[in-house]
Amino acid sequence: MFQKIKLYIVSLWFLFLLLFVVKVNIPICFDGKCEFIGFKALILTNGIPLFALVFMILGAFFYFGFNSSITKGATLLSKKITSIKNLNSETLSFLATYIIPLACLDMDRSRSLPMLVLLLILIGWIYVRTNLFYTNPTLAIMGFKVYQLDTELTKDIIVITKQSLKIGDAILPRTINDNIHYAKKSVL
Repeated sequence: MFQKIKLYIVSLWFLFLLLFVVKVNIPICFDGKCEFIGFKALILTNGIPLFALVFMILGAFFYFGFNSSITKGATLLSKKITSIKNLNSETLSFLATYIIPLACLDMDRSRSLPMLVLLLILIGWIYVRTNLFYTNPTLAIMGFKVYQLDTELTKDIIVITKQSLKIGDAILPRTINDNIHYAKKSVL
């Protein structure tokens, strides 16, 4: 369950980046009479960007952990692919359905941050409960691919990998959840 939540936070990395860029408010002075406004004022005027920055850092940390776990290898025996379907297009639907509308929320209203947090929790709950955490735009941009495939022993598993796969390839899967795995190619 915690792995799914981490992947959900990774999937929202670009939303947090957009929120940070749109809302950051750092006073810039071009004349010679500049003075620092103080950390308290800077923090109070940048609540949403700081919220976004914290989750960007968490997302980066979780991404590098996920990437590291893939490169370490698998815990299951090699399996030969007998049929395969590319699911990378589902990532675009997640981006268009959730990320873009959330980035367009009017953040100048007083209820915007609680509304954003509530929406992120609700979407995250759905995302984790329905096992759609593999539709991850951040992973897609970082070179990961998503496939639905059958092997000699299993049917309809979802695989997240950095390599391109085809029928006849052997994979070393590592379980994330019931039928969702990350994997790397195996040499037979």
